Amino acid sequence: MRRQKTQFLNVDLVLRHPRDLSRLVRALKPGAYALNVEGEFASLELNDSYRTVDATLHGFVKLIEALRPAARLLWDECAERRFDIGIQAGEYPYSARFAISRRSVAEVERVGGSIVITLYATGPREPPGKNKKRRPPKTGYLVSNDKKLGDESELFRDLEK
Repeated sequence: MRRQKTQFLNVDLVLRHPRDLSRLVRALKPGAYALNVEGEFASLELNDSYRTVDATLHGFVKLIEALRPAARLLWDECAERRFDIGIQAGEYPYSARFAISRRSVAEVERVGGSIVITLYATGPREPPGKNKKRRPPKTGYLVSNDKKLGDESELFRDLEK
């Protein structure tokens, strides 16, 4: 059986808006494609594939900064602008580092985004018989004065399902 390597997968851009996001998704389409669009929620990935977290974040920021004023206004009105970094855990190497440079953090901040890291475990998605509802954690590590970003527990909403 082949051993799985820990690796950077991609960055998903997750958006929430008080109104329908289809216009903003269309404005981002020259450089990104929608994984999911459901009214006030959208998840996108870049059309181009990058090898590093930094390059992928930079690609998204360039796309956002190139938006026309009407689309940029929709972007600015989003309640959530999350850059979700996907990492696939594996059996090797023992430890792996996926750097996020100060430049990338500053670029994401400049466009009003937040950075989240999602680590995907190896093996089955959910252990058998493990259907308990979990409450979203509240760590206190991710605090913002920006009311548009919402409560930290919103970042973990997917755990409730």
